[in-house]
Amino acid sequence: MTVARKSESDIRTAGPGGIDISFLKELDQKVNVPAGLFPLVFAMNPSMMAVTTAEGQYLEVNRAFCEATGYTRDELLDKNSMELGEWKEEQRREILTSLSTVGKIRNKEIYWRSKSGKVHCCLLSAEVVEFEGERLVLSALHDITERKQMENELRKSKDSLALQAEKLEALNTALKVLLDQQEQNQRLTSARLKSNMQELITPYLERLKDGQMAPMDRVSLSVLESNLMDISSDFVYNLASCYPNLTPKEIQVANLVKEGKSSGEIAHVMGVSLGTVNAHRNNLRRKMGLGKGGANLRSHLLAMK
Repeated sequence: MTVARKSESDIRTAGPGGIDISFLKELDQKVNVPAGLFPLVFAMNPSMMAVTTAEGQYLEVNRAFCEATGYTRDELLDKNSMELGEWKEEQRREILTSLSTVGKIRNKEIYWRSKSGKVHCCLLSAEVVEFEGERLVLSALHDITERKQMENELRKSKDSLALQAEKLEALNTALKVLLDQQEQNQRLTSARLKSNMQELITPYLERLKDGQMAPMDRVSLSVLESNLMDISSDFVYNLASCYPNLTPKEIQVANLVKEGKSSGEIAHVMGVSLGTVNAHRNNLRRKMGLGKGGANLRSHLLAMK
């Protein structure tokens, strides 16, 4: 027996949304809900709902179905569900098999095209009901198009972040290689400089030290020799890196203190008063956090070599 589609002339018994209540009242007796409730739930449900034949011919749709698809009720009753779906043959076969064997489908992801041509993604739930000897399909669809779009955007963002993380890791690796190479080059340069100084300058300094000179001149010569050796060392660089707020004069005093020079000798070498040297020493202790009763200044500086 074939269920006849209700024509527009039958709408005198129409309910909410313009659907045929008389047809749904008959179907109401075949579904497991309290009497009279099914037509109302069908008509007012915010989800897309439809009744089709087993072959997919629409027999009834609710208002939400019409609004979502863009078709009128009469336009839909002339269509088959397969005309709206973006069906893959494998998916179509799976759905038909589930309906014919199990008699129901729950939350199956499908795609369909609205009247405007836009493709939507929905979760399909459907169940087979017997009506006047014919198997009908009662289906409900929940549109998840926006959710799928958000999921796709989130996946793209994750992929983009992963790609950026890979690039950043590659840049970090390259930077580490460059820094290691720079450090190696600095060590080689320092070694060459020290070797050249020992061969080209040290012999002349030794001759000067063997000659006659005033005590303070000998101090100056000692400072000169020490400073020449410091050119090839990392002390000044390390000092300035650890304490970037030191002035050039304070760095000069710190270097002389490290070499074991007294405040008087430092004052003579720098051409300043003893009070100025002591002020620089106090500033060094304060900026290095040593305080008045803290560690010995020279010991602290020697530890930085």
